Amino acid sequence: MKKEEFLRELSELLSDLPDVEREEALEFYADYIDDVGDDEEAMRQIGSPALVAQRVKAGLIGNPEESIEYTEQGYKDQFDEQEKAQLTPKARRTASASGERESATSEEKPAKKSRGWLLVLGIIVVLFVGSRIANGVIRYLRYKNAYQNQNNYETYDAWTGWTYEAGAVNTLRIEVNAGNVEIVMDPHDTTYQIRIEETSAVTSQSFDGDTLEIECDASGLALFGDHTVRIAVPNTYLNRVEVEVNAGNVTFDHLMTNKFIAEVNAGNLMVDGLALQGNASIETNAGNAQIRLLGSETSYNYHVDVSLGNVIINGNSFAQLNKSTLIKNEVAYRTIDLTSNMGNIDVTTED
Repeated sequence: MKKEEFLRELSELLSDLPDVEREEALEFYADYIDDVGDDEEAMRQIGSPALVAQRVKAGLIGNPEESIEYTEQGYKDQFDEQEKAQLTPKARRTASASGERESATSEEKPAKKSRGWLLVLGIIVVLFVGSRIANGVIRYLRYKNAYQNQNNYETYDAWTGWTYEAGAVNTLRIEVNAGNVEIVMDPHDTTYQIRIEETSAVTSQSFDGDTLEIECDASGLALFGDHTVRIAVPNTYLNRVEVEVNAGNVTFDHLMTNKFIAEVNAGNLMVDGLALQGNASIETNAGNAQIRLLGSETSYNYHVDVSLGNVIINGNSFAQLNKSTLIKNEVAYRTIDLTSNMGNIDVTTED
């Protein structure tokens, strides 16, 4: 059906409407057909003149707001594109205005909810930052006398906590599930004791046979809890040190040991000054390890095994996928096993 034939039949079917309404409808559909550009395609979208006239007279134009329904995404027009095309301009404007009003109302609701969540988030951030500041002030007041002189290590003797004879400890095993652990070496210690500062983050400590085990977990502590554990070791070689980091941060400020074993499943491990008499094994599964070895690079052999992470030795990267490398030095009698399943291991040496 051509445009002229469609408009002629529609005009006859709407002859009982007021002239203004009829002429407005005819003008609208004429423009719509011109916009489509193809008479047959326009007829398919609009429908037959009889169908259009029947819907107009049935009241689709008279009460367009009934075509609006509320869904989880807000107010939605029930008419598809073909039905919208059959509305006269007056009804189309009415339906569009109604939909816009309801849509604006529905958009205001999530906007108000978003502002509420932002307020709650802001309060949480303020409380967290405040707790960290308060915790820092408490720690500063507790240890300020000890740091007035960098050579004053009397604060270790004044700690409230647990003390063990280093000579009786064959293996020092530390497990960190959350929080921060600082291990410091006391160069002026003459008692050869291992001291553990008592904080709420120390979940357990036990001495069984010749093994001292310390477990730290700050995940369940309140915002104002002390999340840092400090351990002082003497200025002497420990036989064996094992560290497991599941989450959190562990730092060693100098360590002397015959054997060192570290597993970093998540979190970070840093050893600033590791003096080894024997071998060491360092493995990262999803965390990061940074080790400063005392001695020259050629003082050690290196067994490097990389899966998805990276191992760096004095700036040289071994990031090949699924690559195992053995670096042997003639004068070396100690071997460092470096395994990076994921994460990074960064090793530097210092004479």
